[in-house]
Amino acid sequence: MAVSWYSVVFLAASALGASIAPSNYILEKSACGRVWVTVHSPAIRLTGGRNLLDAIELNWDFSTCSDTPMQIGLFNDRPLSWKNALATFPVNSVAGFIITNISLGEGNLPAGWESGIGIKGPHCLWPWVGAGNSFIQSFNCLKIQPTWMEDNANKINKLRIGELAIPGTHNAGAWRFDTELSTVARDSFVLCQDRSIWAQLVYGIRYFDFRIAYYDFYDREEDRCVVTFVVKIDVHC
Repeated sequence: MAVSWYSVVFLAASALGASIAPSNYILEKSACGRVWVTVHSPAIRLTGGRNLLDAIELNWDFSTCSDTPMQIGLFNDRPLSWKNALATFPVNSVAGFIITNISLGEGNLPAGWESGIGIKGPHCLWPWVGAGNSFIQSFNCLKIQPTWMEDNANKINKLRIGELAIPGTHNAGAWRFDTELSTVARDSFVLCQDRSIWAQLVYGIRYFDFRIAYYDFYDREEDRCVVTFVVKIDVHC
């Protein structure tokens, strides 16, 4: 797996030049409490022997609500009506979560971030969650955070490094494995990520663990350098 570190650092640093997002675009709203989307990381065994590796999870906390919403649903766009829901579930507790059998999938990065510098700020991926009774009272989406450090500069600029929680990925380069020795059994022990380095940056990752090895016994030269030593990339964006 060949990686251009210059390209990674250049693209990451260039995010400072991202255009500004419209201020009236609402990503999250709630009459009380909160709903949010996460990805269920453990594999789910489906009928037929297939594994679901990235099931969408719907979460809620209505502990501050006097009238708890009775229904929660998954949407592929901002929730406007229950008739647009991909799936709905009853809410039987004040706080909790539902693991769906719907995959997040690879999808495209929104707001111009698919292959270059896009619009500043958080942006929604396709999974949205909505909750309410006869109408939708609360909604939220799964977001990318490509410029979170700049977006929160007034809060974090004066903090010491030890006071920051910086999101990182282990074996960050092990997101694709395709060599002459590639097999399903081997790949399950090699792969750690399901997004490219660029996509990880766009999602908000700012600390990368790269393990680089060179195997000269491979016949194909492009297979000899494998990115799976620890490298920290400082990104001020």
